[in-house]
Amino acid sequence: RGLSTGVMDDEIAAIAENLYKRYQSYFSSIKPTTYYGDICSKNIMINNGVFSGLVDLDGLTQGDHLEAVGRIKLSWYGTRYGDIYSTAIMDELGLNQGQRHIATMYALLNQISWACENGIQFNQNTKAKVNEDKKHKDRSMIKKLASELGITESVSNQ
Repeated sequence: RGLSTGVMDDEIAAIAENLYKRYQSYFSSIKPTTYYGDICSKNIMINNGVFSGLVDLDGLTQGDHLEAVGRIKLSWYGTRYGDIYSTAIMDELGLNQGQRHIATMYALLNQISWACENGIQFNQNTKAKVNEDKKHKDRSMIKKLASELGITESVSNQ
């Protein structure tokens, strides 16, 4: 989709290809587990300051639970409160540095995917026109996440 709209260019495609090659053995090693993949404030029930339940259970999925952590990290990436929130979740889950790295990889993978939705009309709430401001912000976030993972080469370096 991103190629058809121009959102995905050679540089972003090179980052995606690098990401796939670098983590291919990890992807192949995953033993899928069932996890809740839609944890966000609107889907969590709190009673007197204590977790009491989940809603919107169509978010149950199978795969690598670190993907959900990566989406949480991505949701507020680049903000102070986002860093506090995602770090607190990773701390609570007891994630080691390697697992935190994988969560960042999933954040990048999701950011590339979400960026490619720009300019695609899915329903009446979306438009078939690329939002240039969003495209610029998405590219910036992709580059920051890639840099965080040590993926810094551009197309000319490949």
